[in-house]
Amino acid sequence: MNMHTRVHRGIGGLNSLRSQWVALHGFCDLWARFEWYYAYLTNLVVDRESVYFIQILAGDETVAIIPAEVVKQNLKPFGNLKVLCLAFHSHIAITDFPLDPRVDPASVAEQLLKTLRNIPECWDLIRWPRIMHSSNALLISRALRGHSIHIRPAEPCNTIDTNKSFQDLASNFSNQLQRRLKKSRRLLSEIANLCVATARSAEDSGASYEEFLRIEASGWKGDSGTASAILLNKAPRGFYAALLDQKNTDFLPEIYLLESGLQSIAVQFSIGTRGCKHVLKIGYEESYSKMSPGQILMEDVLMSACRTTSTERVSLVSNQPWHQQWQPKPEDTFDVMIFRNRLHGVIFGWCIALRKLAKSFVKKVKSTPTN
Repeated sequence: MNMHTRVHRGIGGLNSLRSQWVALHGFCDLWARFEWYYAYLTNLVVDRESVYFIQILAGDETVAIIPAEVVKQNLKPFGNLKVLCLAFHSHIAITDFPLDPRVDPASVAEQLLKTLRNIPECWDLIRWPRIMHSSNALLISRALRGHSIHIRPAEPCNTIDTNKSFQDLASNFSNQLQRRLKKSRRLLSEIANLCVATARSAEDSGASYEEFLRIEASGWKGDSGTASAILLNKAPRGFYAALLDQKNTDFLPEIYLLESGLQSIAVQFSIGTRGCKHVLKIGYEESYSKMSPGQILMEDVLMSACRTTSTERVSLVSNQPWHQQWQPKPEDTFDVMIFRNRLHGVIFGWCIALRKLAKSFVKKVKSTPTN
């Protein structure tokens, strides 16, 4: 079947693709869904017209939609480069795009490169940072072997399997964590009754979102700390609100609140889709930090996930040291770079090899005993 492309741009281009994008949701994880990109484009992008959407069709049927946002990034040894990203922001942990698995990845990759070479923006590099091992983006990347491409391991994404009883799951938790959870529950129960509230209606979501913002800003992210809290920053505040507003049957943003008496002391913002609950943000009241309210809420969320067949796993999204006590499964992610100039790709490969050689030499010198 004849494969061809159409190029769309900005929020108008995204909205024009809504129905075709949603038709591909059966093959999408969270990071490739329309709702995710809509919330991103309408809140986190400074210049919406800098974002292109490459629609790839086989005959009349859309088989892939690949975003390309033009940003500037510093990359050694080249300095500042014009880079095409899927999405680029500190609140975007993982990226991907929708792709029909029935099409040939090599044909999609060929159409993509041909189209990107002809867009009005001049660019030096396509970069897809932190894409999952199971992602559509990695599938297309591997079809580009032979081009000036580098695929390197990135920070893993930690996941907890909840397709089992909670008793079986908890038996793998570290002994230290199990003791801490038991002690913290006892201490908090002595103050007031503990319960977990979940926003289920639009009205509940609004009130819970305000509580989520307040608690997330109560610690070191608040005014007296780094001022990085979502509450204090308009763009991310709008991003998470837009995710909540788009809730539907197979896209389930949820806010969990751990309540001690009448007071909320810990929060989680997650999105459930295709059997996975993705924990995007957590927070807790700083004054309760010694009682580990965030960990108690995590335990309750895992208990709930184990009780329902609709949630097979809980993704912690990132790779933080505190994850290890929950004994998660690390899922591989990759950083993909596709250089427009083949020579730049070769030079970058040499630089990587030289850095590895230098590190190996330093390690060897340090391990050599001195007289």
